[in-house]
Amino acid sequence: MPESPQTLTVPNDSVPVRLDIYITQHTSLSRSQIQKQIKAGLVTLNGKPTKPHHLVQPSNVIQLPSGMHI
Repeated sequence: MPESPQTLTVPNDSVPVRLDIYITQHTSLSRSQIQKQIKAGLVTLNGKPTKPHHLVQPSNVIQLPSGMHI
């Protein structure tokens, strides 16, 4: 059975930060690996594909492919 996608919810007290940087801070992957995943459409923000430079806001939901470990 395939693993289900991982989900990160941005805490309400977070300051806006680039999506790729936020994910780098919460996974073991490099920023360039994350950027490739985002550009390939494998990472979504609030259910929609996005770009690495998008600023995440409090309560945003980031969905990561099952291979990314939080």
